[in-house]
Amino acid sequence: MVQRHATSPVNVVFTPDIATWAISNRIGVEGNPIATSIPQIAEIPRRIVLKEPITENEFLGAIGRLEISGEWAVGSRMRREPKLFFTHLALHELAHLENNWPQENENECDAWAIARLED
Repeated sequence: MVQRHATSPVNVVFTPDIATWAISNRIGVEGNPIATSIPQIAEIPRRIVLKEPITENEFLGAIGRLEISGEWAVGSRMRREPKLFFTHLALHELAHLENNWPQENENECDAWAIARLED
């Protein structure tokens, strides 16, 4: 799904702890999120880093943020279909990369990802 919507190569990385992964890869990441995106650095392609596994509280917190922003139907569907949540999470991070959007554009990233969920 990510490659289908990416305009240039993106590697998807799974790690149990993004903060630890970032330190070992000399990447600056604020806090210890459940997902982040890393732009291309020299010859290293862009990356989407996803925490695996995530806790139930992390899962519910992310869905709650979607619902608070007005995406009730999508949030409800993700509660029933967790795979959809992870697809959205990866597409959300891709939105940051594709559009050069900073963290302040979370709602825009969600809308961009949601529009591509059914593709």
